[in-house]
Amino acid sequence: MITFLAPLLLPTVQATGLDVLILDDGGEETAELVKLLEGKGHTVSCSCDDGLLESDFDGSQWSLADQAVVIWLDGDLTRDGEEMPADGQQALVDHIGDGGGLLHFAATSARYAEDGENATAVDLLLLEATDLDLGGADLEVVDGAHPITASYGTGDTFSLSRLGMVEIGGSVGDSPLEWTPVDGGSASVALSTQDHGDGRIAQFAWVGYVRSGAASNLDYGDAHAARLLTAAVQFVARRPPTVDPGGPYHGDPGDFVLLSGSASDPDGGEVSCAWDFDGDGTSDSTDLLTTYDASAADGPLEVDLALTCTDDEGDTSTESAELSVPNLPPRILDVSIPFPAQEGVELELAVEFEDPEPADTHTVTWDLGDGTTSTGTPISHTYASDGSYEVEVTVTDDDLGSDSRSFAWSVHNVGPAVMLQGDTEGEVGEVLTFTCETSDQGDDPVAISWDMGDGTTIGHLEEVKHAYVAAGTFTVTCEADDGVDTATATLVVEIVEVDDNAPPGRPELIRPWNGEHTGSTVELVVGPVADPDGSIPTLDIVLERFDDGTDQGTWLDQVQGVTQTSVQATDLAPGTYRWLARGVDVHGLAGDWSVPRYFEVLEPEDTGDGPWGCGCRAAPAAPPTVLVLWLVAWALSRRTRAGDWEGGATRRP
Repeated sequence: MITFLAPLLLPTVQATGLDVLILDDGGEETAELVKLLEGKGHTVSCSCDDGLLESDFDGSQWSLADQAVVIWLDGDLTRDGEEMPADGQQALVDHIGDGGGLLHFAATSARYAEDGENATAVDLLLLEATDLDLGGADLEVVDGAHPITASYGTGDTFSLSRLGMVEIGGSVGDSPLEWTPVDGGSASVALSTQDHGDGRIAQFAWVGYVRSGAASNLDYGDAHAARLLTAAVQFVARRPPTVDPGGPYHGDPGDFVLLSGSASDPDGGEVSCAWDFDGDGTSDSTDLLTTYDASAADGPLEVDLALTCTDDEGDTSTESAELSVPNLPPRILDVSIPFPAQEGVELELAVEFEDPEPADTHTVTWDLGDGTTSTGTPISHTYASDGSYEVEVTVTDDDLGSDSRSFAWSVHNVGPAVMLQGDTEGEVGEVLTFTCETSDQGDDPVAISWDMGDGTTIGHLEEVKHAYVAAGTFTVTCEADDGVDTATATLVVEIVEVDDNAPPGRPELIRPWNGEHTGSTVELVVGPVADPDGSIPTLDIVLERFDDGTDQGTWLDQVQGVTQTSVQATDLAPGTYRWLARGVDVHGLAGDWSVPRYFEVLEPEDTGDGPWGCGCRAAPAAPPTVLVLWLVAWALSRRTRAGDWEGGATRRP
């Protein structure tokens, strides 16, 4: 308790008179007390003036909140009816709890705890008496710095006349005895003080004449008694400063928040204050009007601001206020996008933003408008197709504050690329080959069209074959169209007349037949055919049923290389057949038909030796009819070489 009272050990000067209520049954000593207090400028009310005894007080007769000090002059509880009603005692307890002051003294008050009297208020009382020991005594000041004994020095002694004596066995509260007797008996009077709740209590204790048979009333005319009493009244009436920190306060990160607290001393003294912004118990500002630095705050933030004020009597009060610092979202300053933007090209997008809260971290998300998303800044993205895209970028801080920016962005088409390759020279009638390769930077479908330069146009083909019917210079054009843009490639072709357009030579039928029964596979092997012009001819091959002149198979434009060519026929009906073949050069000029090769397909049960004229054994005598037919065929073949089939006729002999 000494450490508690240490900041309070200052002289007390009461600026104005106090309202004082005395609870007592009256008497000469009470009148002396009233006279003393009024002489000090106080306004005094006494229960005895209204005919009320302390034993009549139930808390309803006066508003204790209007009283700065209540003095309870306790009576002699050995007489019946002297105890204060429980409601009155509770009113005193509440008065102290609400910040009021109580000065309590009487001959027997130190024995409440021992005798079980005034049980409701007994916890307010600080001293107990355990025995009596009468005799005179000088008093020594133990604490000369206490407001009640401040006008004495520590160790000073003085005498109080007409005091009874009591032995003080201890303290109910935790306040020390402020002064004690030094001789003439164990004790004659004691005083103890305590802050109790928001209020204060000072208790005098001595033994009364009822118990001792000696006079026990205080002589208020005694200088020491008057000094002690008036100092005690001022002490219990003293109030701590009132503090209003203001608020609640609101500020943004990065700002300075103005704090406007106020404080005053009900006792009229001066007040000094200190703000504690972070709860560490140290002062962050000593000005009632000050600022809170939120420049580095990371909202959302709730701050408890404590304002502690101390008056010139050392009394302290602390009140708190709330300061709210919200989260401020980031703000997008600029979005950087390439212009012009083209399909199929990797593009870089970036966003610039600011945040008033340096401690925040951020996430950047992109909705690129083509069904894809991305995070971060900068980002790279490739649009597959041209078009207008609605792009949205959002910056979000770690407290979920965000800012977004949307914009329509046009991505331009890139025309297709085209590459044309092919023959650049040839002869009239020669089949030339051209290829057109296309690509598109986006994913657009590409259509191809051809202009061969001689009035011929061709639709969507990547490869075309074309023969020119006249000599000259022709420009082949391939055009690629992606639906928006087109691209073309050209190739110049020189076509010349054939200097020596001789037909190919007569082909040789190497293997005229194979198989002799119905259902057999018959194979014809044609040997190489030369062309005087140096080109490689193709072959027209015909299989004819000799009996009725019907074609059984035609093989046109067979590829003829430097080696032989073969074809096969199957499922032939019984009868006589012949093979024919001719060469056709690159200009479409046909040579002579080969000398026909005959073979006969027999019925399954026919066990003949095979077609005549083709076996390796001597041929049997030919039937007259067959012989005649053979002669006719021979004659016709001779005529063909000399007449109708000469020069590329497309019909067999």
